[in-house]
Amino acid sequence: MSGGIFVGKVKIVRNEADCKALDKTHVAIVAVPDRKHIHLLKRASAIVTETGGLLGHIAKVAREDNLTFVGGIQDAASLFKDKDLVCVDGSKGTVTYA
Repeated sequence: MSGGIFVGKVKIVRNEADCKALDKTHVAIVAVPDRKHIHLLKRASAIVTETGGLLGHIAKVAREDNLTFVGGIQDAASLFKDKDLVCVDGSKGTVTYA
């Protein structure tokens, strides 16, 4: 988790092309984070991962770049779909429909 609340559109990230399509209106949802894409994930305003947590590399990057982050949301990439409007609460560690 990384503090803050962000409401935005889901973008499921599966590859580099998905990363490049991100912008500040997006919540990037990543099933299995790939270290080589982390710099591109920073295009989004919030990042949600199915694995990882506060001590992971993505969480560190999110804190440094003041992005909302929640890790460990099981099946997030299948529960949500592109363009869903969601609220990511980094302080509570939740992702809900907005």
